[in-house]
Amino acid sequence: MSQQSLVINDFSGNIATLSKKKDIPFSARFVKGLNPFEDPSELVPFAKPTNISGEICTSLPKWGVDASPWSTDRYFTDEEGNILKLTSGGTFTEDRSGGTIANGCAGQGLLVFNDYLHYATSTTIGRLGKLSGTPSYNDDFLTDGTLNLDQSGGGTGQTYTTGTSIVETATHRQTFTPNNDPLKSITIDINDTGDDPTWTLTVHDANNVVIGSKTIAFASVATGDNVFTFTTPLRLTIGNTYHFHVTTSTTTGAPKVTSNVASDLEGAEFSNIFGILIADSNFHPMLDFDDGSTGILVIGNERYLAVWDEDAYEPNKIIFPPGYKCWSLTKTDEYIIAGCFRGDDIDAVEDARLFFWDGISPTLNFSRPLSMGAPLALTNYKNNLLGIYGTQGELYKGSEQFQRISKVPKLARGKKIQVLPGAISSWQGLTVIGIGANTDDAIGVEQGVYVWGNKDDKLPEVLAYMGAISTGTTQGTGLEIGMVQGFGKDLCIGYKDSAICRVDKIMRTDNPVTAGSWESRVFDGGNPDKEKLALKVKITFEALESGETVTPKYKIDRAASFTTGDTVSTVGATSAEVTLYSRFKEIEFGFNFTTSTTFITITGIEFTYDDMSSEKVV
Repeated sequence: MSQQSLVINDFSGNIATLSKKKDIPFSARFVKGLNPFEDPSELVPFAKPTNISGEICTSLPKWGVDASPWSTDRYFTDEEGNILKLTSGGTFTEDRSGGTIANGCAGQGLLVFNDYLHYATSTTIGRLGKLSGTPSYNDDFLTDGTLNLDQSGGGTGQTYTTGTSIVETATHRQTFTPNNDPLKSITIDINDTGDDPTWTLTVHDANNVVIGSKTIAFASVATGDNVFTFTTPLRLTIGNTYHFHVTTSTTTGAPKVTSNVASDLEGAEFSNIFGILIADSNFHPMLDFDDGSTGILVIGNERYLAVWDEDAYEPNKIIFPPGYKCWSLTKTDEYIIAGCFRGDDIDAVEDARLFFWDGISPTLNFSRPLSMGAPLALTNYKNNLLGIYGTQGELYKGSEQFQRISKVPKLARGKKIQVLPGAISSWQGLTVIGIGANTDDAIGVEQGVYVWGNKDDKLPEVLAYMGAISTGTTQGTGLEIGMVQGFGKDLCIGYKDSAICRVDKIMRTDNPVTAGSWESRVFDGGNPDKEKLALKVKITFEALESGETVTPKYKIDRAASFTTGDTVSTVGATSAEVTLYSRFKEIEFGFNFTTSTTFITITGIEFTYDDMSSEKVV
């Protein structure tokens, strides 16, 4: 018989995410609420989150931005389109009700760009500004008339008399080649309304397939310009040929359209008005990009990148292949990187790619195929692309060769979890990730803010779990982390906990999280079929202060739950241990801790056992 001691006093590996047994050195199976980044030779609690929004926040927050340098305010938007404001004095208010914003605002995007707060709705872009002055809201500032979002043709001087049915001949249609997508409306000049007919404008493609139509009742028709606005903007392929027909329910009174060629609709005066954004109830992610001059605002616009440079707006500046949808945006080096997928929704992805654009070229520079799923959330970490891909919470690094570096711990087999595009950010030299949303794992994965990185390049990059949000909830299908955003020394977290929606804030100088744990990887002594004798688990720490407790624990042969020893809470105590004297083939060990306002410091973990080397395996 031979007594052995497994001593752990290096915590630089933190959470093991690749294997229950073998992983990076000095890692544990799960660590909750303990910070490995300050000093790898000890563990102290993370600072705890404090709710700052109260009941002002009524829906899942999806984005957060800082108005610096134009203002000291911070802004958030939620899935009901509400725009919330946090002042430098800590006052949290609803600055704009989503119910007053038209076009289906659901917090699709939010960004501060050149003294304005820009926010995306389903089909438009609004803004608040100037932030440095007395800002005011304009929910659709990219209106037609100044931004070349129209296309006109035809002329005046003659008329075309309508019929009651579509005729596919040259004189009964007006052809056009769209320079944008989608088509919001078509304006025609009605010369004579006729006697009580309804008017219908129908758009066909080159094969005479109906793309869409709009009918206007006679009571709403007048001589002069009449706008036929489609219920849903029509999706067109830029550069293809289309045409429209104008018909009326009767020809009584000889209803006529103004044209520049007699009896020919091809000469009809018309104007096409194109939409600001492709309708999307989920996301129109935004980023600002320095193009070498004044910078540009880039917006994910389904299969396009839209660009606003404060002089002109191009809704279809960059075109992705058919079927792709932009879900996330970031930038590394000289490239804008668009994370896109093809499929009906994020859970039914047929294909996924990263598209790269330098902000200058007229087309995409290149793309990378993704075999690991849709790029849900992307960021730049130490000039490397870092992203969560697919619905298994897998974290990858790189933009050419993709390296899986971590995954969400404790996600049950066959279950899913998403990370929303606004739930990833840089903070204090690390990457913070809000995990997660839309999960069907009610009892396995622990949700909240995870941190990835290192503070010293001599140490490994690792994953850490900061702990629960301010409600204390860590599990459940009703819990969603919508956004995380680092603001200097502050970290803000937006979440929905069943019916409760809030924004929390963490400062490094805040009080510690009040509870957490450390749990080892599965240990088998090199032979999972050989019985060993567990003797003791001992936890060492700096002298306890009032309110601090440590409870050692263990789990033998993959039992359903841990067995705990006696809790040590005596002020001045420096260790806690539990005696086992139990046979095991595999074992896990660790501890739970609690505290109130002081930062408990764990210095070591020791597991002592007898390898029973004299006993043979039967």
